[in-house]
Amino acid sequence: NKTPVILALDPDAKQKTQKIASLLSSFDVDVKTLDISPYGDIGEMPLGVLKDMLPLAKPWTINDRLLSLISTIKSGSIL
Repeated sequence: NKTPVILALDPDAKQKTQKIASLLSSFDVDVKTLDISPYGDIGEMPLGVLKDMLPLAKPWTINDRLLSLISTIKSGSIL
């Protein structure tokens, strides 16, 4: 139904967030991502905090996935 989606996964699930966002976007779904830091999980948030954070969700683009993949590349010398 092309319902807009806001992904608010745990901060340690960034790769999974990118993968899900990419999949949904491939079906022409509008996707936004929400960084829930400093909380480790939505379940840790006090009541009402999530509602206040939702306007901070950022639209997801394929560039976000590319930047995420690039950031995982390890290069350079180890001293």
